Amino acid sequence: MPASAGMGSLRASLPVQLRGGSSVAKANQRSWTRDELRKALALYCVLPFGRFHQKNPEVIALARVLQRTPGAIALKLCNLASLDPEERARGIAGMANASKLDRSVWEAYYGRWDELAEFLPEASAESEGPLPEFKT
Repeated sequence: MPASAGMGSLRASLPVQLRGGSSVAKANQRSWTRDELRKALALYCVLPFGRFHQKNPEVIALARVLQRTPGAIALKLCNLASLDPEERARGIAGMANASKLDRSVWEAYYGRWDELAEFLPEASAESEGPLPEFKT
């Protein structure tokens, strides 16, 4: 019997966290709240698609406010982009992992972007340092 023949059954018997999938990361993740999503969507509305990255100062500032990593914020912005018909029309697909709550918040505010502006100043008051000025 080749040495690799038993690997499939060994792998199958391991807990999901040890199989090498994304389950390890998911075990440490917390679900997004509606309030967090509104803040992320407010940021989405003021940033162009090319600035949805973890080194962006606005992304870092929101991450600090929400106590999430900048990478988590950047990925959420890309998930939101997948729901945006204007981005899809430009050939930008975004990420394919938008949740039901992402869709719900998107649908609640689609075309009513001005209502999201209230979430940016609120985020500024909660941060440890000043947030960059957001354009509305």
